[in-house]
Amino acid sequence: MSLLNMSGLSKKMALAFYFPTEMVLVDDNPLLLRQLKARLGEDAAFKFFDNPLKASEFFLKEYQHKPTSSRCFNHQPGLNPNDHLVQMNVNSIFKEIYNPERFNQIAILIVDYAMPRMNGLQLAEEVLNKFHHMKIIMLTGEADTDIALSAFTDGKIHGFYRKDDPDLANKLKKAIKDLLKAYFYEESYAVVKVIIEASITKTHPFTDPVFVDFIEKMIKENNIEEWYLAELQGSYCMIDNAGKVSLFIVRTKHEMEVIADYAERSGVSKDTLKALQDKTKLAYFLIEKGVNQKFDWERSIHPAYILHGDKDIYYYAWVKDISPYNIHPEKILTYKKYLSSYK
Repeated sequence: MSLLNMSGLSKKMALAFYFPTEMVLVDDNPLLLRQLKARLGEDAAFKFFDNPLKASEFFLKEYQHKPTSSRCFNHQPGLNPNDHLVQMNVNSIFKEIYNPERFNQIAILIVDYAMPRMNGLQLAEEVLNKFHHMKIIMLTGEADTDIALSAFTDGKIHGFYRKDDPDLANKLKKAIKDLLKAYFYEESYAVVKVIIEASITKTHPFTDPVFVDFIEKMIKENNIEEWYLAELQGSYCMIDNAGKVSLFIVRTKHEMEVIADYAERSGVSKDTLKALQDKTKLAYFLIEKGVNQKFDWERSIHPAYILHGDKDIYYYAWVKDISPYNIHPEKILTYKKYLSSYK
């Protein structure tokens, strides 16, 4: 028997950011640890413990959780708590691409139930008490199923699987993928909530089910491994599984009109202005130096494609040539490079 709790994803919402994280696997059987490591593949980063007390010591004394969302909110005395635009710095999310420590976050703990001195449920409760974000999968034997089901029902674990299941590795791979999405959904929720509350229309492509389905499909089909919000409107900086960096830009119809008006006042060429007014091209500027910086309009417009959403009409462009923008791939530690040096 196996169960997985994904109730946190009941509402469709695009994630503000996503990247692979480290995971912890605890089992007192070293042979099983080696088998699972081989069967789960080399495209994941695991810490292994064959002693639950050592795992407990790691979580309680060594591991420091530093959520990505905490770095995009200002916590300075005197700030108006209702001033969302002041409190949140979206640019800090984009700059996570340069953070070599980002993959060291631990989102998932996989733990055996039957272990000496400390069982898996005791370890899970201890970890969740300190790290509320953690997603926990329990491995069980036949005699432990009722205990695991009770813990699952009480919300103490997020899924459980029989160790003797011949398809255990494939089920764990899917569970890891689903729970990692749930982990980043919870992290993204506060960010998206602030963005929507700060918007004039109180709507955003992030909560449009058509847009969410479209972006998820595009991410899957193009092997996108990481993505980070690059601006309030909903554009992303993306990195695929080969380490290639690209930009996915999205605009609403209203935003396209505002940008076209601004372009006209800025004195752009007639051809550029017509393309922006006709909405056949869209403009994107990676703003890092303030709103008064000069824009290179000719290099920063891209062919626009239409997506008819549930709440609005969206115009998007997927930009693979990032040379017009101040992005430095050579400074990015990709997940592929991280795994190659992972110990």
